[in-house]
Amino acid sequence: LVRSRGLGDVYKRQEVEDAYKMRATGAPLRCTHRAVAAGGSVTYSMMAQGEQQLMVVPECGGKVNLYVDDKGSGRKLADKTDGGKDCCTLNWTIERAGELVITVENKSDKDLSFIIVSN
Repeated sequence: LVRSRGLGDVYKRQEVEDAYKMRATGAPLRCTHRAVAAGGSVTYSMMAQGEQQLMVVPECGGKVNLYVDDKGSGRKLADKTDGGKDCCTLNWTIERAGELVITVENKSDKDLSFIIVSN
């Protein structure tokens, strides 16, 4: 069970446990813990290639949307709803190495912490 830092809320156990299902490629998972202001968004970039799997899980009660701009292929992907989601996931393949621009949007009316899990 993962606890959010400084906010005291607990992530939904099932969604965090579902991260283990992402090990289909056999590659190690990377997990990072971040925060975003109420109604705001944060953007990260990284280099990647091959099979990509991303999951964003906000703290309990939080709602987020996930957007990815795959600069190498020109693809734009999203897992979103108008009110945000309890857990966002995206899976796709990148043919050649390129930059990914990842944006997490907080659809909640409170500051949130969240984790990003990637392969």
